[in-house]
This record gives sequence, structure tokens and C-alpha cells, in this order.
Amino acid sequence: MQQQDSRQWTVGETVRLRGEERLMTVVRCHDDGFVSVAWFEQRKMHLERVPSGDIEPVVSEIVPPSVHRNS
Repeated sequence: MQQQDSRQWTVGETVRLRGEERLMTVVRCHDDGFVSVAWFEQRKMHLERVPSGDIEPVVSEIVPPSVHRNS
């Protein structure tokens, strides 16, 4: 089995599935190249095991304070 993505994920890291907007948190990294991710939807926690190559890191999208001052 060939690893397509050699990225090492960290437990607690915020990620999303490629092509989706839903934010998830890495809760466990498995030795077989899969990771377990969790997210909340309608006040329920969901847990899913996905291939590590199917997730991508979330880049912080912080808005500069100057944007909020323009009123």
C-alpha cells in the first residue's frame, strides 16, 4: 500500500475533508494511514474514521482589526 500523503496529523488539529466546508478535529491517528475525526452537528458529536490523504489543514482566517473599525 502506497502512502499518497505523508503528512503527520496532530491530535487536536482542526481539519476539513477535501471539498467540504465542515470543520473537524483530529482525535486519533491510526498506524494504517487513517485518522479519526470528530465534529458537532445539531448538538450531537459525530466520529468518523477517514484516510489521512482525504483531509486538509484549516488555515486560520483571522480578519484584521482594521476591517471591523470601518463603520
